[in-house]
Amino acid sequence: MSSNTAAHIREWTTTKIAQGEQFSYFDGVICQKIMNLELDRRREGAFRATLKNCPMGSFAINQISADEHVVDLTSAGISCSSTHCFKFHVQKSSVAKVFQHGCENLLMPGDAILIDCLYPFRLDFPETFDCCSIKIPRAYLRPLLKNPRIAATTPIRSRSPLGKAINLYIHFLLNISERPLADVQMQMFIENLMALIASGTSAQADAREVENRGRTEHKLLRIKRYILNNLEDSELSPTTVAKHYSISVSYLHKLFAKEEETFGNYLREKRLEFAALSLKNQSNDHRTITELVYQCGFNDLSHFWRLFRGRYGMTPRKFRNPAGHSQIQ
Repeated sequence: MSSNTAAHIREWTTTKIAQGEQFSYFDGVICQKIMNLELDRRREGAFRATLKNCPMGSFAINQISADEHVVDLTSAGISCSSTHCFKFHVQKSSVAKVFQHGCENLLMPGDAILIDCLYPFRLDFPETFDCCSIKIPRAYLRPLLKNPRIAATTPIRSRSPLGKAINLYIHFLLNISERPLADVQMQMFIENLMALIASGTSAQADAREVENRGRTEHKLLRIKRYILNNLEDSELSPTTVAKHYSISVSYLHKLFAKEEETFGNYLREKRLEFAALSLKNQSNDHRTITELVYQCGFNDLSHFWRLFRGRYGMTPRKFRNPAGHSQIQ
């Protein structure tokens, strides 16, 4: 059994629509053929736009050319949708800004991004543009995605190998969509496209995770270096360190938690090591243990005594002078 997809291809244009009704006409077509989107135009006057809809089974490729405008999918629009999907957006000309999950991405010509239509998003087209939007049933693609949230906030750049492959394959699909194809052939082409999109988004997600991990590790390294340089400050605390780096205290604790450590344990261990080195340093022989303890940032002598004995298995006095020679204690 064959499906003649060419017979179902439809095209809408504002060319023959009265100027005052062009935008509302296009707005209605978008809501009807794509999803419950809200459009907002940037200027008055004529609005030139064309939409070509190519159904491919439960998928659809939409080619859009239009003047500048803004597209929103709101929570209300999502609640009105009977089915949920992904949109794979490929910017063909001009630029677009994509907002989703608190992230903003700028798409240049040839760039692509996966948009998760289970969550609100905004597409901002600041000037006349061409794009390709592929509607993908969520059930098809979601099992292939490693991390949908990262995938939906990380563009696939046109210069990347996968970006080039995806653009070429979409161009191929648009060419064959106008020919009669057997269902099994169409299914194979769709599965190939899903594999490319999944590979592209996974590669970008992996790269972003590595980049984020590197930034996190670098930030934590800087924080630890700051702590080591300020061990003698008895007022050193999560609050003071977080304020120094303009981050929240909760985020500071999360940075340490990534290494299965806590701020308090790290500070305590480094102060104990500092105290041990100070006690063994012969240049400190003229100083009392109490002086050295306070110099290391401790402000409770008895508490320090217990911590030190628990860490080194002996008192600070024994640690400093194991042979029992006369020395300032």
